[in-house]
Formats: sequence, C-alpha cells, structure tokens
Amino acid sequence: MTTEGFQGQYFETRSYDATAAFWQALGFENVFETDHGSGQWRHPSGGPYVFVNEQHDTELETHPILRVADASAIDLAGTFDVARPFTPEHWGVVEALVRDPDGRVVSLQAPLPPEVGEAEAATDDEPASPEFGGDLAGAVFWGADLTGATFRDVDLSGASISHARFVDVDIDASIGRLVVNGVDVTDYVNERDPWFPLRSLIEPTDPSGVRAAWSALEQAWSETCALASGHPDADLHRSVDGEWSFVDTLRHLVFAVDKWFTVPITVGSFEPIGLPNSGSIDFPWPGIDRTARPDVAEALAAFRNRVGAVRGYVDTVTLQELGLRVDVLENGEHSVQECLWTIFEESFWHNRYARRDLERLASAG
Repeated sequence: MTTEGFQGQYFETRSYDATAAFWQALGFENVFETDHGSGQWRHPSGGPYVFVNEQHDTELETHPILRVADASAIDLAGTFDVARPFTPEHWGVVEALVRDPDGRVVSLQAPLPPEVGEAEAATDDEPASPEFGGDLAGAVFWGADLTGATFRDVDLSGASISHARFVDVDIDASIGRLVVNGVDVTDYVNERDPWFPLRSLIEPTDPSGVRAAWSALEQAWSETCALASGHPDADLHRSVDGEWSFVDTLRHLVFAVDKWFTVPITVGSFEPIGLPNSGSIDFPWPGIDRTARPDVAEALAAFRNRVGAVRGYVDTVTLQELGLRVDVLENGEHSVQECLWTIFEESFWHNRYARRDLERLASAG
C-alpha cells in the first residue's frame, strides 16, 4: 500500500496574518480560519492546500502532508522511522508522522477507520470529530436519538433520565450515587469495581488526602512500568488499535504535569518531549518540540522526573496552598487543588489505558 500523493503543506509562522497575506498575494484563497492563529488556504486552480499555523517560542517547522487511503494497510513500524503512529485527530482524520533519511518530518493522513467513525466523539485517549462541548448544565434532551453516542470527560452530577432505553450501554465512571429504576446500585457497583479503591482517591480535599492519592498513583504506575519492562522497546513504541503507544502515553503525562503543575505552580518550564492532546496541538506551547522522538529510556526518565517533582511538592503542601489560584495556559485560572485533581485524573485514566494495551500486546505475542 502506498500513499495517494501530496495533499497539502504545513507551515508554522511567527505571524499568521502576515503569512496568510503572503499566500493570498500568490493567488491562494482562504478555506477556513480558526480563532487561534491558523487556517487553510487553497489555490482556485487546484493542487495541494497550504495550512498555516502561528507558533511561538519553538523552532518553526514545515512538512508535507500526504494522503493515505487506509491507515491499516501501511506497516509503519516495519518500513519507516516513526515519530508518531496513526492517531485520531480532532479534524476528523488519523495522522502519523514519519521521518525521511535526513530526519525531515512527513505527515500521513487517512480517513478515520470504521471502528472509530466521524460520528464518534472520542477514543479512549483523544477526542475525534465531531465533538460537542461547552456548558450544557440544566439542558433538557427530549425525544433525542443518542444511539451510539460517546460521552467522555463529562459531569452528569444530578442528571435525571426517564422514559429512556438503555440497551448495550457501557459506563465507566466515578459513581457517588446511582439509582437505576428505583434501585440504588452504588454500593453494588463500587464493591465490584477493581479500580474503585484508586478511583475514589483522586479528588482529595486536604493535604493528607493529596499525599495518599499521589502515593497510590505512584504505586500503580510503578507496577505498570514494571509490566512494560517485560516488553521489547519496539512494543513500547507500538500503537494498539490506534491509541497512543506506551512511550507516547508517558510523554503526554509529562506534558499534563507541566501544564497543570510545573509551569503554573512551580513556575518551571515545559519538557520538550511532552506530548499535548490532539485538541491542544495547535496551541503555542513554549518549549515543546513537535518533532521529538524520544526512546524508551528518555521517556521514562522524563516521566519519573515529573513524578518525583509532584511527590516533593505534595509532601509539604498545606491546606492554604491548595486554595491558591494560579493561571493555567489555555485553561485560565484554577486553584492548586483543581490542578492536582487534573493531574491525578490524567494519571489514573492513562495508567488504565497503558495497562490494557500492554496486556493486549502480551496476548498478541
């Protein structure tokens, strides 16, 4: 299976307006623009499009974008130097980044596979397109067809569902009180949930709870990393069912810690190998190297460094400090407690995803 040729060209710029004017002067017309300094331009005579993305604080990057009919038909690991495996993106494709013999990045983009589908709002790791977000508190859904819908990272506290059909419904959530057809099933579910002991710790409200939560998460990740050590390095760079590889999961957690802790709380800087979620990839994260391709040892070292930094902080954090307000890039003002909750939640869920995928790799042999 080969590509279907050039689809577009990706350009980073210090000034979107200036670069957009440049391409407009060359006869290109705007297809769409975002509200964060990026947009697509295409020539009326046809040919590949140009995608311009404003970027600051990192070296500017440009790379070609090639079209692929079927992502599953390309053996990336066996053929290419893979910077990032095929990953669902928020604009409705799966994208992989590979390197040519001189180290230049090439983007390969393919349609979302049927098992993901454009109507699916999220995969286990990243949201796909279309995505519906925002504040829907108090909304009423009457006569709505939500067959096959995905709800991810949502707050359904106080929700009331009646005159509804639940057939083949899968719920994986933190349950405080759940009543189904008049029967309180909260204790029944939590007593049988193997992840409940850890899940129940990740929103602590006092310093002792913060320390207990991080200790439990550290232990869970220590076990997962031990499990990973039994795999060859190639496995730890391999995507399972289109999800992040183990290495990329570690890189994302490094990024999450930096976004919600290192930068806003300790006034540190981003680790260059950190990997943003696809919905935030266009944000101008200072110091992030989009072309980074760390090996297993480098990813583990960065991850363990961040785990240790959080441990050092929570060991002495006070109740007063938990209430302090800090500014989080892209997400605005939050309390230190809310920042730690986000890190704990990210650590909890991605540990589960990593454990699941390592077990699948082991089963596949």
